[in-house]
Amino acid sequence: MANGISSVDMVEAMAQNGMIGFFGAGGLALSEIENAVVTLTSRLKNAPFGFNLIHSPTDSDLETATVQLYLDRGIRRISAAAFMRMTRRLCTIESRESTGILTGGSSPPTR
Repeated sequence: MANGISSVDMVEAMAQNGMIGFFGAGGLALSEIENAVVTLTSRLKNAPFGFNLIHSPTDSDLETATVQLYLDRGIRRISAAAFMRMTRRLCTIESRESTGILTGGSSPPTR
């Protein structure tokens, strides 16, 4: 889900039609991800949607900031991609919010 391939518009359309969509955040700047978070959370309220978290081994600061953004903004559905092993950032998401990483974690609570 790199470079916004699953866009705000696509995620919104899916949610409005009873499906769950995930915004493709991989490869985007943190400001672009934050704009998508703000837009989708304001438009969709209680509709199901989520965000991608791509492993960034060469940019751990971006990965950490993305995790913190998701936690701060209450993003509860996260699709983790390209992780070859469990990392501190994945554990942070799981332990702090019980979000349920979709690649092997528990089921996320609904809003």
